[in-house]
Amino acid sequence: MRIRSRQRKPQGLSFDELYAAGDARRLAPTAAEAALERLLNQLGDGALRGEFKREWPIEGWFLDFYFPSIRLAIEVDGGYHRAQAQWREDQLKAAVLQAQGIILLRLSNREVLGDRERLVRRLRAAWRQAITNQRGSSANEERAAYRVVRSALTALRLSPTATCRRYIPGSRASG
Repeated sequence: MRIRSRQRKPQGLSFDELYAAGDARRLAPTAAEAALERLLNQLGDGALRGEFKREWPIEGWFLDFYFPSIRLAIEVDGGYHRAQAQWREDQLKAAVLQAQGIILLRLSNREVLGDRERLVRRLRAAWRQAITNQRGSSANEERAAYRVVRSALTALRLSPTATCRRYIPGSRASG
């Protein structure tokens, strides 16, 4: 049984250095990672091919699979993830990714290599969750931007309602 180190990145490396370090991991995937990559490339007649990154460095970790367009990460966990120290590291990683607005789907080797239909259902559910999360984030950002603009206009003694209606398409102030 081959165990690959999942240590955090050494401090001070550039993204390019980290990406290069991920090359060895991309070239030697575990059996479950290789199976999941084949499945992702086959789904929807190859619709996801090129949409995901393998062994992508983010915030000090490598993500097994990452869909940057919807901020979805997929981790394939081997048996060593049951060790308490690794479990704690996985929890920290999940919290950091969540703070970054990235949805994390953890799959065990058994899930990846087992029932394909169940695996596809889990992948689709995670995909929907990531899209929903992304929509929620953009709506929150729009509301925050609206509040900032409204506050600035009020501070400038301009009518926020009329100005927002004029300059912010689809704003809540528009009639």
